[in-house]
Amino acid sequence: MKSSLSLTFAAIALSLAGAAIADGDDHISLGKVANEAGTVATVKKATPPPTNWLHLAHGTTEINVNGTLQANNYRSEAINFRYAPFYSRNIQWGVDFGIFHHYDVMGSIGGLVNYYPGQDDKAWYPYGGVAFGTNWGPNNHDSYYGAQAGIKYGLDKNVALTAELQYRKIGDRNVTSLLGGMSYFTGDGLVGTNFELPHKGSRELQFVSNFNFNSGAERYFAIDKGWFWDAVNEILFGAYVDHFSDFTTAGLRVGVEHHFRVPSWGMQQSRFQPFIGGYTGTTLGDGNNTGFIGAELGFKYYVNENVAIKTFGDYTRYFSGPINKDNGAIRLGLIFNH
Repeated sequence: MKSSLSLTFAAIALSLAGAAIADGDDHISLGKVANEAGTVATVKKATPPPTNWLHLAHGTTEINVNGTLQANNYRSEAINFRYAPFYSRNIQWGVDFGIFHHYDVMGSIGGLVNYYPGQDDKAWYPYGGVAFGTNWGPNNHDSYYGAQAGIKYGLDKNVALTAELQYRKIGDRNVTSLLGGMSYFTGDGLVGTNFELPHKGSRELQFVSNFNFNSGAERYFAIDKGWFWDAVNEILFGAYVDHFSDFTTAGLRVGVEHHFRVPSWGMQQSRFQPFIGGYTGTTLGDGNNTGFIGAELGFKYYVNENVAIKTFGDYTRYFSGPINKDNGAIRLGLIFNH
């Protein structure tokens, strides 16, 4: 009788375990079930994927900013914007818009198709593709075609660093470029109605510049890493390159920003966030190195909880050196929250 009851309970346990596995429950807690021989079997909990694995599929869209910067040669610079949905896990199509400075200033717009091999989600994604489009600018209205190959590395499930080698045939010219940038991936559309502003513990990557493609007078590019120690205050550590005529400097800095939460119709928090800030640091590069302090005032507009546009004015006071002791600028940036 006892043997019959044991087999009955074992059969029920196996049926329940089999039903759970058949239903695709990958999150079964570590537990024990009896097999038909009366021994004990262990069901292990599935390991979740790493947080920096990207998921590319139909419905995923990539928004990318990339470019090249030669701080000692202002005659060759490029910055590109890409909007590229995925038709499937392997096929991506999209639109490129770019500005290219090589003696003259040119703009370009065109289409592209990229292929991503494989089927699994992962952090590294190599790809290759073709492109075509047209240019405009002084004495330049040529069409172009070419190819590109690159790789993307996920920082988290929505943000990736990118590197791409491009070849373009523009009229009778052959142009090869190596571009670095960053991408944001979304499956819910670029602008959503529900989002969360940065909070304590949030991190930001900020890319800021004031490129002037019509003049060699000055170009400035900075990368800052920020941490929020509460909902409205952020500390940033960064580096920059500043090219002024034939004079090039770089620098390291640390700064703080205070954000003002603005009420918005129908929402508890607004996408529009004014801020004030200050910073200090030291220069490196041409000439004598010197320290500096500065202040900034501007606003951020959050496209969604992961991406924001930043524009601001800043004033910098240098302690010594051959460069201007007082410097003011209007700058534009792109922010990725993660």
